[in-house]
Amino acid sequence: MTATKTTPRVYLSRQDVAQRLGMKNARSLSGIELPPPDVQVGIHPGWLAETIDAWHAERPGRGWHGGR
Repeated sequence: MTATKTTPRVYLSRQDVAQRLGMKNARSLSGIELPPPDVQVGIHPGWLAETIDAWHAERPGRGWHGGR
């Protein structure tokens, strides 16, 4: 019997999401509605990198709210 090797899925924390988006820390995400998490471990949400990348690509650009 041959065992198949599976690679564990890696989920991003809020801190990881902030870093992936080029933000300083997770606090920078306050007020930003993230997509639903791909996994929930206890009270901690987790996202796949693909989920965040797809969500970020669909977000409106800077100035969408009519800023200065």
